[in-house]
Amino acid sequence: MRRLSHWRGMIPTRENDWYGLGYFYDRVKVGRFFEIAGVDDRSQGFEAFYNVGLLPSSHFTFDVQWVDPALPGDQAVVVGGRFALRF
Repeated sequence: MRRLSHWRGMIPTRENDWYGLGYFYDRVKVGRFFEIAGVDDRSQGFEAFYNVGLLPSSHFTFDVQWVDPALPGDQAVVVGGRFALRF
C-alpha cells in the first residue's frame, strides 16, 4: 500500500511551491531461509517533502524520510535535497 498527497505551497505569494506527505507499508511472504536469517515480513516508511519554486523552470526539493526496513537492524532517517532544471 502506498499513499502520497501533495498541496500548493504554504505561503500565498509563492505559487510555484508545493509540498507533500507519503507513507508506505509492505508485507511479503518470507520463506524458511528468511525466517532463519531474521528478515521480517513487513517494511514501512514515511516521507515529507517541500519543493521551492525558484523560477518557472527550476525548483529545489527538501526531503526527509523515515524507513523501518524488513532486514534486521535499526530504523533509518534520510535527509536530502534535489535541484531540478527543466528546459
